[in-house]
Amino acid sequence: FIEEAQIGGQLQHPGVVPVYDIGRFGDRPYFTMKLVKGQTLAAILSERSEPAEDRARLLGIALQVSQAMAYAHAMGVIHRDLKPANIMVGAFGEVQVMDWGLAKVLAEGGIADEERASRAHQEPQDETTIRTARSTGSHGSFGTDTEAGSILGTPAYMPPEQASGDIANLDRRADVFALG
Repeated sequence: FIEEAQIGGQLQHPGVVPVYDIGRFGDRPYFTMKLVKGQTLAAILSERSEPAEDRARLLGIALQVSQAMAYAHAMGVIHRDLKPANIMVGAFGEVQVMDWGLAKVLAEGGIADEERASRAHQEPQDETTIRTARSTGSHGSFGTDTEAGSILGTPAYMPPEQASGDIANLDRRADVFALG
């Protein structure tokens, strides 16, 4: 819960719901975020009478989700539960990726190392790193650690490595699989 708020509070993109505040009310943690009105993509898809119906609108939604995820990935964050029920579409076509509760800040390695190597010849840029209680080692007793072998997410949208509990090998490609 705390990590979801910390990640959401640091991802500053129109496709990610902003988190305004995080704190405690007695012993209970809380966070406040923008009120999001609209329909889930799951509801929109279920209302179609034919699969090809409203194709242009759906492609526009997919593009906006892709842009939000590209931003999160550039910031070193993977969603790990990207699905139509976690995508909200507003009355004016605005699209926001919701429910970052399973999100993970990536450690170095895997595709991140490949991208760094491909940029090695470019000028260094200021990079923003997402920091959470878990990534800074100060999570205390919030219970944010995911155990190896845990299966988290929605099976129909999981890549094989996530479905098998191989969370150590998850990277940006897991979200690309779910988006597909």
